[in-house]
Amino acid sequence: MKRVVAAVALIYGCAAAGPGLSSERNGRQVSPQTPPWTLSLHVSGGFAGVERTLQVSSAGDISAEDSKRAEPATARATTGELATIRSFVAMEIPARRARSGECRDCFRYALEIAANGRLSMFEFDDVTLTGSDIEPLVRVLMTMLNRTLTEQARP
Repeated sequence: MKRVVAAVALIYGCAAAGPGLSSERNGRQVSPQTPPWTLSLHVSGGFAGVERTLQVSSAGDISAEDSKRAEPATARATTGELATIRSFVAMEIPARRARSGECRDCFRYALEIAANGRLSMFEFDDVTLTGSDIEPLVRVLMTMLNRTLTEQARP
């Protein structure tokens, strides 16, 4: 009888923990709690010679810099922005460099993600970013960068 009670308690305890304690992405087990990470996006190029950097932490802290400004701007990431970033970080997509070399006035994007003791680096330009699996993340990061710089510029 004690064994039956112990087995029922064990099964109930596992079920109470709920589904989705881990999931599989890219053939790897991923826990729903992503360990701390930091992310940096450097954007350069374009006709006007833009130099901008965005830094985001897993805590939601944002720092944005523009070479044409004296001071960096700071802000907080939204819940949705953090969810998008966490999802991408959890997939552990291998680093890669994809630059076309054919677009003189393209923007160049250099993304670094430090997570799980690894540093993953991605490089794209406007041509190679379009349609890539990293494009949705870069679009969210660009929105964050522009919002942070714009909000800090207001008097």
